[in-house]
Amino acid sequence: MHTKFIFILIGSIWSVSCFAQNADENTSRHSVSLSAGVASYIVFGTQVEKEQSAPWGGSYVERRTGLRIDLELKHQLGQIFFIQEGVSLVQKGGYHKKSGFVDPARAEITYVQIPLMIGLQTKQDRFVAGVYSGPAINFEIASGNTTTGTGWLSDSYTRRKNIPSLLIGGFGNLSVSDRISVFLNYKYDYDLNAFVDRKYGSGDFTIKTKGYSLLLGVRVHL
Repeated sequence: MHTKFIFILIGSIWSVSCFAQNADENTSRHSVSLSAGVASYIVFGTQVEKEQSAPWGGSYVERRTGLRIDLELKHQLGQIFFIQEGVSLVQKGGYHKKSGFVDPARAEITYVQIPLMIGLQTKQDRFVAGVYSGPAINFEIASGNTTTGTGWLSDSYTRRKNIPSLLIGGFGNLSVSDRISVFLNYKYDYDLNAFVDRKYGSGDFTIKTKGYSLLLGVRVHL
């Protein structure tokens, strides 16, 4: 279902881009940007809910603070629409503390993320503000202190290393010259699939991550 959703969304992005580009071909512009900042994520899912419902209580979810680096290519389509693609390095994760379980929900995972987003923006003199959204594919390249599945008696245990997610964000961009601008970028990232999926009896226990990043970057107009 999530895969079908991503293909539908990519098709919608392509249709809008073709329409916008045909409507105002002469105003199409391209730019490349590099940004870096802090990423803050938590774990969630049915396993976390199960741990939090334990009778002894006192458990809580702790954020993992990491790094996010984005290299992105932006295609301006007319005055309002744009498409943005690129590659990112992002550290996701989170910890469920004092759950009382032998193998609690936790994660420290580094991904290479490939997004494709469509956005809207408005311009006032040297300042540009915009919002965007779109799907991303996350490819795991490193992990540590992550739920292993060895602490539970499970009928099955699945550890996924490539998962889709949904990005939603906004930015403020200030031009410092004809070709160079600086910007502040906020991104919210929500996993569409679980990186851990275990089954026990009639229960299906999943662990996902969600979080946000705040980045500062430089954009060069080509």
